[in-house]
Amino acid sequence: MRRQHPPAFKAKVALTAIKEEKTVAELASQFSVHPTQIKQWRDILEKDGPTLFQTRQTDKEKDGESLVANLYEEIGKLKVQSEWLKKSWASETRGIPPHNIVLSHIDKSIDIPLSIQADLLGIFRSAIYSHPSQLTPLILSHEQD
Repeated sequence: MRRQHPPAFKAKVALTAIKEEKTVAELASQFSVHPTQIKQWRDILEKDGPTLFQTRQTDKEKDGESLVANLYEEIGKLKVQSEWLKKSWASETRGIPPHNIVLSHIDKSIDIPLSIQADLLGIFRSAIYSHPSQLTPLILSHEQD
């Protein structure tokens, strides 16, 4: 079964190997690691050591730029939704039954998903698809015995 060593352990072994105070065979015995593995870790540290701190800063900058881009995208969507809502409610709604007033503001041709339009209007999404039928009053007659 292969052992997996944590990064801190690998760094410690590689730093000790770079110091060259002990031979690789002695280090292998001390840390219970194969000499080839110690050489590989040492080579990685020697090769990538100068860029370790630089890479972290670059990654943080990239993450920050990505976050800002995502936030601007979200702000843009919210502005479009807000403008749509303002225009929709400002339009003429006289003479339209209350249920139909809300449904008259659903616009399937714009980029705002119907579920978000329904949420902004304060209705359930299913109300967009339902067509209420006229209910006829049911008259119950009581039969006299």
